[in-house]
Amino acid sequence: MGVYQRSPKAYEKLRDTKDIADVLADIGVVYFEAGECDVALEHFEEAFDLAESIGYEVVMANVVNNLSIISVVQGYHDRAILHGQDCLARYGKLRDAYGLAQAYNNLGVIYVEKRNWHDALDCFEKGMAISQRIENLGLVATVYVNKADLSVRRSDFTTASHFCEMASRLYHRLGDCRGLAEAEKILGLIALSNGELLAAQRHLEHSLELITAHGDCFASAEVYRELGSLYRKKGSRRKALSALRTSLERFEKLGSRQRAARVRRELTLLAKS
Repeated sequence: MGVYQRSPKAYEKLRDTKDIADVLADIGVVYFEAGECDVALEHFEEAFDLAESIGYEVVMANVVNNLSIISVVQGYHDRAILHGQDCLARYGKLRDAYGLAQAYNNLGVIYVEKRNWHDALDCFEKGMAISQRIENLGLVATVYVNKADLSVRRSDFTTASHFCEMASRLYHRLGDCRGLAEAEKILGLIALSNGELLAAQRHLEHSLELITAHGDCFASAEVYRELGSLYRKKGSRRKALSALRTSLERFEKLGSRQRAARVRRELTLLAKS
């Protein structure tokens, strides 16, 4: 958390209203990545109100974008969609191609969570078209990795592997460790689906290494959950217990009730084994 944690009110020394709104929004992102969703929401609300008072549309759109992400993490999918659509309209009004690509991608992720495959794919295709047009390789890779996740959930592991490899190549080229962590997680799930437990463990543990160094609370909670499930299947009870407890702690911290419930079920299965 760096400077923000040591001096969270440092922005009060700023005089320009736009600068204050920018910093408040940035602090919100930092707190969210640390798992402090309530504090993040306070900063986003303050940033939005301040930006609205001066008509600072960019920050308003960025805040709504982050609100859609927090909502889907916490399982409020309908709210997330409303934020996502609002965000899309705001970026469209601004003619912000980068923002539009992000918004379409985030909406796609929300629809994946709702198992609405058609709308998810439509959003990803729109996000991809914009990302390629503005030649933003990071966004292109993000869409690829999310299409891989969609394919895994549909049990189309061949397609998932194809998209994941394309994302990995771009992430390697960009030196994007967070993106690589997500790609490694999905490669682990693909290996697990093929019964390749050692390969799955290698990918998931590599993902965790990258997340520990470069990632955020939600990403680590997700990987700890998958590792815990894998360790349980391998009969490594102690490691499974440790991973699942860590995942549960982080999901609860984030307010991710549905994901926390899934981890509790895994812990129940572990207790019975």
